[in-house]
Amino acid sequence: MLIHPQYEAFYGSIARVGKGSVQTLFYQFLGFPLLPQGTYWVEGSALTSWSDLRVTELRRDWRSIGVGYLRGWSTSLAVWLLGIGILFAFLPGQAMFAGDPMPFGRSVAVPIAIVLGVLALFAAIVIWIATRFPVSGDELARRAIYQRFLGTAIDPALLDNPWSPRDDLKRAMANVAEQLGIGRSTQTFDRWSEIALRPDLALPDFLRMALTTARLCEASPEEGRDAASYRMVQDAIWSRLVAIDPSARSARPS
Repeated sequence: MLIHPQYEAFYGSIARVGKGSVQTLFYQFLGFPLLPQGTYWVEGSALTSWSDLRVTELRRDWRSIGVGYLRGWSTSLAVWLLGIGILFAFLPGQAMFAGDPMPFGRSVAVPIAIVLGVLALFAAIVIWIATRFPVSGDELARRAIYQRFLGTAIDPALLDNPWSPRDDLKRAMANVAEQLGIGRSTQTFDRWSEIALRPDLALPDFLRMALTTARLCEASPEEGRDAASYRMVQDAIWSRLVAIDPSARSARPS
């Protein structure tokens, strides 16, 4: 993905897991976010190298977009106001406008800009603290499972294109079911949730695949089902998994 730092930047980092978080790419001017382009799962830091970023496209996340505007504008405003105030503090006798009262031999803009800059900085800090949207311990344990099958600790329900990994996992579970003698893979392809919750089966890895699939299906429901039904399936699968393998609850993404 080619980013042009002179007029594009990532803002609105939320739900961080390890080195990755949900972020929105904005057109920006002087550090102020203007128009959002799209939301991504971004791993790495643009502070070190843009080329090292690992970026996965997501559905638009309005929380990230809103946070991007709030953080971006408050932080940039604080930086510019403080910068202007400090700059003119070192320019004695430099009036900014006709009739400038020049207190202490410096433009009245100096104390005004510094006071407003400090207020903006305080607001920016409060906004950053209030809008982190941290991931819970229970969700981190689930993210470790998603990472195993998707290669990243992203929330599968946010993926813009979930169909390929969803169908790959369904095929893998259908093959396992066929090996167990439950039925031919073509017959069990869409019965993965039913098989995962069978009381006579205790297959932690099958449950992990089913949990990931259920989350993917929330992003792209199967025919005749809605997203809400998959949330109940996820909770049922998760409860069964931790009952069979309690260590699943303490797992964390690498």
